[in-house]
Amino acid sequence: MRAVPSVPRGVLAGAILAVFVLSDVSRAAGEDIAQLKTELASSDKVKRREAAYRLKHAGPAAKDALPALIEALRDEDKQVWSDAVATIAALGPEAAAAIPTLIEQVGGTRTGGGRARDQRQTIVRMAHALAMIGPAAVPALIPALADESAERRAGAAKALGGMGAAARDAVPALLKCLADSEEPVRAEAAEALGLIGKDAVPALQTALASADARVRTGAANALGAVGKDAASVGPVMFQLLEKEADPAARSAMLSALPRLAADADATVTALLNGLNHPDEVVRRAAVNALVTTRALAPVIVDRLIALFSDPAVDKRQTAARVLGRMGRNAQVAIPQLLAQARKEPAEPCYAAALAEIGQPALRPLLDELERTGPAQPWVFTALRNMGSSAMAALTKQLASESPALRAGAALALGGMPLDGHPVLAKLTALASDPEPQVRAAVLRTLATVRTERSVVLPRLEEALNDPAAPVRTAAASGLAEMGAVAKLDARALMELLAEMDTTTQRSAIQALGALGSKADAAVGLLTAKLDSADLQSVALDALGSIGPAAAPAVPRITLLANSENEELRLSALRALSGIGQGLEPMLPIFYKALTQENRDLRIVAVQAIPKVEKDEAMVLAMLIGALDDQSGRVRKVAAETLEPFGERAKAAIPALIKLLDREAERAAALTTLRALKVSDVPLLVTVLEHKEAAVRTYACSALGELGPAALPAVAQLEARASGDSDPVRKAAKEALARIKSS
Repeated sequence: MRAVPSVPRGVLAGAILAVFVLSDVSRAAGEDIAQLKTELASSDKVKRREAAYRLKHAGPAAKDALPALIEALRDEDKQVWSDAVATIAALGPEAAAAIPTLIEQVGGTRTGGGRARDQRQTIVRMAHALAMIGPAAVPALIPALADESAERRAGAAKALGGMGAAARDAVPALLKCLADSEEPVRAEAAEALGLIGKDAVPALQTALASADARVRTGAANALGAVGKDAASVGPVMFQLLEKEADPAARSAMLSALPRLAADADATVTALLNGLNHPDEVVRRAAVNALVTTRALAPVIVDRLIALFSDPAVDKRQTAARVLGRMGRNAQVAIPQLLAQARKEPAEPCYAAALAEIGQPALRPLLDELERTGPAQPWVFTALRNMGSSAMAALTKQLASESPALRAGAALALGGMPLDGHPVLAKLTALASDPEPQVRAAVLRTLATVRTERSVVLPRLEEALNDPAAPVRTAAASGLAEMGAVAKLDARALMELLAEMDTTTQRSAIQALGALGSKADAAVGLLTAKLDSADLQSVALDALGSIGPAAAPAVPRITLLANSENEELRLSALRALSGIGQGLEPMLPIFYKALTQENRDLRIVAVQAIPKVEKDEAMVLAMLIGALDDQSGRVRKVAAETLEPFGERAKAAIPALIKLLDREAERAAALTTLRALKVSDVPLLVTVLEHKEAAVRTYACSALGELGPAALPAVAQLEARASGDSDPVRKAAKEALARIKSS
């Protein structure tokens, strides 16, 4: 027997699949078209679906079913009409009879309602079918561009665009659509004109000077889509750009100029001028054009580098940001970016740009790191922002003979995904490096690894006794960042507030807040941090947690309590409430907070006013009013705040009884009612009928505490003692015993 040659599995599977596909197509082509036409009109949805599917695979033979397919375009079932559209599109020019119905369906009942996604899908499919039919549809599509239905106008424009140059006769009508009241229509018209190409250029050039900014915008977008075939418009567009006042039209021109292959130097000049435009839309368009125009990249990079000598800091920073967005296309600018970063080390844009350029900047940054080490944080910030692409190189530098390079590499790794990574073993070993700068850098990075807490914490705690101050500071910083402050005192945490790193300061401030009154020595330093926008909120929280000892900070916090920033105002009021000292002048602000829409502001006011207001009657009136607040959280806090007033707050009893019907506030209401010692027997008898067992249990206990005064409730208590849940029965029996024994 002759041997069968070996066939790779993938090839064999492909061959088998091809046989089945060809077999299916052959079978579909041989279908009884007349039978499928009949089934396509069946009342049975399954039959209609099967018929539409078969016709879609019947090839040219499906032409004989065109009338039935046209009717199926109105089918309510999405699968039927979508297969019908696909079949008509495949027939192309031979399906010209479907043109009126296709146009009718675009913007008809099918797209007039339902989900936006379904509407868009209908427009796209119908427009595609019309485009495949081709020039024969143009005469019918031109009037559709003026139809009252915006969906039909947009669909007609899309269909014409799909025909490209064959739709040139529709250019005048499409130009009118550039002034349409609906943005989707304008966008589709501009795209269609761009797809028609050079035949639309003369008319588009005229439209660039239209008095309607929408027309100018659409014309510029269309010319940009035409590209090099519209290069002759370049000089005109440069002239019009100089006097263009509309941001959208100006942005469209800036986006179009590079695509027209217009004069390179003039184009770059226009784009760079766009970077300084007062409108953000224009600036964004200029940036996007600069970073996506590869053909002009050398010219753009040279001009951006030249901006580094501009005295205006915003221009220098913008140049750096654009160079970063250009990625590797801007790699020739690496030396200048490095030089600028050395001059302005506090500005993050240069390090960010180097990181975005990526791999080409890696070696120069490592060289810089070896030269400066951790003395220049921007270097390892750039390396850190490169992410995993720089990890291998940095890991290698952990074994460098240069202490500066070991330390810098360790710090740069701190912003990377180290959990479970093999480099952790090397970092842990370096925690015992002979050089203090290396030990400090390693400790800071290890503190960022959350999955190795059991290994990292002992290292950090041990380093608190290191002979080198920078290492001790790094250890304290790491412990604060990890929330493990048990072995840190206020003095150690206060030292961290002098760190440059905001994250470290934030962690230290949070840790000081956790110490509460034990951190009273830090009040002055924390008050100073209120001047930092990045640390204001966390410093306010810490001062509030310290309590009365933070009273010296009240004048500064009071200024923030009047801030227009609602979140900052809330944090300030919370801090003042926590301090509770020297707040009498703040009472008007707290009372005003009671009227604010922000629920949290009302909560702070409810908590703070009782600490400051000396008129107890006013306090009780405020709290009772808050029991009827629209927010359940406010009602709950008001109920809790009433508890210490005890029997002096009896006027709150009716409102508290109402809260028993609200699950979220029930527990707080019961606690306060117990403190108020309710003595109204008829009221408590009513509460005995409450649907919640916990409430009935409370009523039993409250009646029991009244002794003989509760005799009128004996019958109701006996009913509960014999026919209720266990806790209620027990409480009822105990209450009866106390009432009768007296």
